Formats: sequence, structure tokens, C-alpha cells
Amino acid sequence: MTTKWRIQEGLADFENSAWEFELFPTQPDRFATVRSAADRIGSCWDVFSIAATGNDASTASEAYIRGNDLIVRFEQSSHDQFAFQLLWRQLSPQSPDQLAIELWISIQTGLLDATPTMDVCCQSLDKSAWQSFSQSVLTSAAFSSEASALEIGPAALTSQFGDMMGLWMIAPSDQPHSRLQLVDAQPRIRLFGQFMEKGVIRRARMRFIASQSIMTIDEISNAYEEFCNSPLPLSA
Repeated sequence: MTTKWRIQEGLADFENSAWEFELFPTQPDRFATVRSAADRIGSCWDVFSIAATGNDASTASEAYIRGNDLIVRFEQSSHDQFAFQLLWRQLSPQSPDQLAIELWISIQTGLLDATPTMDVCCQSLDKSAWQSFSQSVLTSAAFSSEASALEIGPAALTSQFGDMMGLWMIAPSDQPHSRLQLVDAQPRIRLFGQFMEKGVIRRARMRFIASQSIMTIDEISNAYEEFCNSPLPLSA
């Protein structure tokens, strides 16, 4: 059973029988931590560190819990290029040995001329390399043919840590505007980067699954297709 979100002294967390997840919601550049419940000492993966390029000091204006969602808003100051919102959603995993979390990033600018970018990073505790998968590898032929013109960035990346696996997935609509960069073999996805008009809202969606067992390619494909077909958050 997965617990509800808890916020105490600036730290938000939840857990199930297999995993613990925690983050500092008002400090997006700090990694969220995914830790095995069997080993409470160190993390297996640090996930979703978010750097808002062009914003000098992103200050949270609001943070609250609504059901399974933790929502944090960052206003645009006179020194920033854009405002943004992070929506962290608890998900019901496909297996009791898994934890699943979804992240929605929404950005909006009050400037007449802005080209905002955001860098999202994940890393494994042992700093081992991640494997990248394209959408055409993970989805059915019909789905892949429809989206092949859009595909540029990776659809998913996996990291093995002992007998466990982390799976990071990026939504198909975001792949044309995402770029994978490696820093010491650890992945960083650069989002957005195009000219943005005042008042326009852009969004990106991703998901991370931690599994106590190594997922097969079929299981990864099933998880990715379920992600692609899942409903969107109401407030995204």
C-alpha cells in the first residue's frame, strides 16, 4: 500500500512496501531520492533535478497537495525569463515491487521575447551508464509509424543497480523538443529551447519507475505504452 504525500520541514515524501520517495519541493535543482525500503541508508537513484536556465533564483510561490498530486508554482521575477509549475503525481505501480512517479513541467513567460530551457537530470548511485531506447523500439508498429516524424529525443532510459532497475520515460510529444546529454555517463534531458510568446504555456511530461527486479524489454514496452495512453493531469 502506498502512503499519501507528507510534507514536513520542507521535505515531501511517500512510500510503499518496496520503496521510499522524497524530495524538497521548493528546491527543484535538488534531486529527488528513490530508496529501497530494504536499505534505508542510501538512495538507489537520484531523479528529476530541474534547472531552469535563464532564471537566476526560482522562488516557490505556492506548494500544496491535492489527492495524489504535489503541485509547486514558481513565479516569474524581474530577473527571470519565465514562470513554471511542477506537478508530481503518485501512481499505482503495475507490480507491488515497483514505485511509480510522474512529473509534469509547465512553463509560461511574461516577456515578449524568450527562449526558455530546462534541464532535467537523473543519476544512479553507482554512476553506471544508462541504456537509451527510441520510441520505435518500445511501441507497436502502428503507433511508431504515426509518431516517427516527431521522434528525436529518447523515449526511455534504463539504469540497472544490482538486481534492481530504474526506468525514465519521456512523453512522445516532448521528444522532438528534448535533447539527451551525458554528464559522467549520467543522463540530462534539455527541454524546450524554442522561441516562446508572452502568455503561451508549454508543458513536458515524464515518468520514473523503480523496480526491485530487472524489467524485460516487453515489460518496459508495456510500461511505456501505458504511460503514453494514460490521462493527463487536470491542472497541467
